Amino acid sequence: AVAALAASGALLAIPQTRAAILDFFRIGGVEVQRVETQPRAPVRPPALGREVSFDVAQRAVDFPLLAPSSSIAYVDGPMVNLRWKRYVLSQWRGEQLPFAQKQLGPASQLVGVEVRGATGLWITGARHEIIYRDPTTGEVVAKSRRSVGNVLIWEAAGITYRLEGARTLADARAVAGNLRGG
Repeated sequence: AVAALAASGALLAIPQTRAAILDFFRIGGVEVQRVETQPRAPVRPPALGREVSFDVAQRAVDFPLLAPSSSIAYVDGPMVNLRWKRYVLSQWRGEQLPFAQKQLGPASQLVGVEVRGATGLWITGARHEIIYRDPTTGEVVAKSRRSVGNVLIWEAAGITYRLEGARTLADARAVAGNLRGG
């Protein structure tokens, strides 16, 4: 994984190659797509799902949740969201969301990173949307970035993790490294 990440980084340094590669990138259950026009993601209030106890959230999924020492848990279909301080950590089995996509325009930056020993993406810059097909209703739902900050996405053992609210990559890695469970 580290070798693949290094090779990807080297290829991304070449402008023509970078343009072709960044048209499509996939980490776990999220497809990242580069678009020519910056998407206008509306600012919406948090829509994290139904608030539940951590135990109920853990029973809602068939994998061990990663969690900080203290958080509020929400269940949104096959996704569990944990909120604490300024952070939101979303977790779901990679293919449980039949379609999850991020659209990034020219004002957004995308960097391949290593997170907890796994391949990940660090996304910064302009506000962007995550679009997914609700597995229950089949409806395509667009959600804007729910908190001020950047997004770190990684996949480990078939589980997709999406961390919002970190101000820097170092902060995001530190938060991810301090999560318990999994």
